[in-house]
Amino acid sequence: MKRFLAEKGWFDWIRKGRPSAVVAAYAVGTASATGTAPPQNVPANVRALMEENDTILAFREQSNLFGDEALGAIAAIRHGTERGRSWEENPCDLVILRRQGDHWIETARSNRIVDCVYNHYSYHAPEMALNAQLTSAPLTVEFYSQKVRGYDAYSLTYLPERSNWRLGSATSTYREFDRDGLPNFVKEQVSFPETLPLTLLKDIDQESISDLLSEHRVPLGNEET
Repeated sequence: MKRFLAEKGWFDWIRKGRPSAVVAAYAVGTASATGTAPPQNVPANVRALMEENDTILAFREQSNLFGDEALGAIAAIRHGTERGRSWEENPCDLVILRRQGDHWIETARSNRIVDCVYNHYSYHAPEMALNAQLTSAPLTVEFYSQKVRGYDAYSLTYLPERSNWRLGSATSTYREFDRDGLPNFVKEQVSFPETLPLTLLKDIDQESISDLLSEHRVPLGNEET
């Protein structure tokens, strides 16, 4: 997505209340870079669903994920294929699973949430390195694509009556420079139903979302404010 190629700014993310996620993501990345292995907590019967060359970048279980007391799980997976030049060729999927008896079944999948096309770190990240960027609650899944100076985030909401997921909100932060060369941080956000139409998981399109986000652009000032 062209807008998401802009240089990002995560200063506001820290100011607005997500320092723990930023620090955790940084800590995981630092641990990997220094040779400290991240925790390996993916069940064997989940790994059995993956292809041989898949890398599990994030995984978490969530009780009552579907609103019916069933145990759910979410995984961010990078396939062992080369990335392309567009989201259609994104080698990373967000996969949503449901526990049935002693095994897991896949209920939803999208390659439009975990950015391994434009996000170089996600494309090269080691096993479980993005775990801090995946959060969940009953009926809700959120994933943050952390950038050097910003983030892109998607929040998904489960619709029990449709047995489907919809996009709840999309957020992008990035950094621009004014005429004096000073950095200015920008936040763009759309949410259902106020500024985002009903969009099911299978219908998420980054170009359309980018156009919507550009209509809800909020300057946040520079680093000294």
